[in-house]
Amino acid sequence: TAKLPAGLRYGEVTLTPIFAADGLITHILAAVRNITERKEAENASRQSEERLRLIIESISDYAIFTVSPENIINSWNT
Repeated sequence: TAKLPAGLRYGEVTLTPIFAADGLITHILAAVRNITERKEAENASRQSEERLRLIIESISDYAIFTVSPENIINSWNT
């Protein structure tokens, strides 16, 4: 799993303008949320999916496929 160097974090920033009575922006409120755990979980999931795809693609003796609950084939190996 690719991780950020120690001390660095992923963040999600929300900026909200604060308006004066005349409609001009006088301030900007910034809120930052730490999303490091979520981003690292997404990265780990993506890497796991890629490893599984590579394994399935390397198997040539068998047909391997996935089927949705509606019985639609979603993916298959070559």
